[in-house]
Amino acid sequence: PSFISQLIISIFWSNFFGYSFVSLRFLTFILTLLLFITHIKTLNILKISKKILIISTITFIFNPLIIYSSFTFMTEIYYLLFYSLSILFYIKDINNLILNNNNTFKNIVYASMFGLMAALSRQYGIILFLTYVFFLTTILFLKNKYKIKFNLSLSQYLLRVVISFLFFILSVVIYFLWPRFTD
Repeated sequence: PSFISQLIISIFWSNFFGYSFVSLRFLTFILTLLLFITHIKTLNILKISKKILIISTITFIFNPLIIYSSFTFMTEIYYLLFYSLSILFYIKDINNLILNNNNTFKNIVYASMFGLMAALSRQYGIILFLTYVFFLTTILFLKNKYKIKFNLSLSQYLLRVVISFLFFILSVVIYFLWPRFTD
């Protein structure tokens, strides 16, 4: 099963707006709009110039696969939205570590939660957790050698890794425990 989170969201949506393909396509279109907003917010956090932001967003919006997928009930938009939201919150967490801002773990929990949703939309969404942990591990061991300005103690690192791996393990457990339909 690769559309677990999509199924859960569509059941919730159908309870309020009725079950029909028109209703589910409208849900997918709304999520596509949220995907565009997430794309813009991520580029703003990365301080991308307005010109590149506009070109990137227009290219993204008018991508034929995005246009086609926006009016269907397939997993592409759901996966891309959850993946993008996860990346957005991972970037926010990394920015907090770089800028030495607050040391809350809110962003890592949100990032991991959306990573879980991405992994339950498409199996290769689990790569988000592993990539983030690999990045943090690399920074932890190389920050002194290359004088990288990064406020990450060993305890903060371990807590972030544990949070990420809890969601990673949860996604794997849900995936394997989800009922399968056979002939």
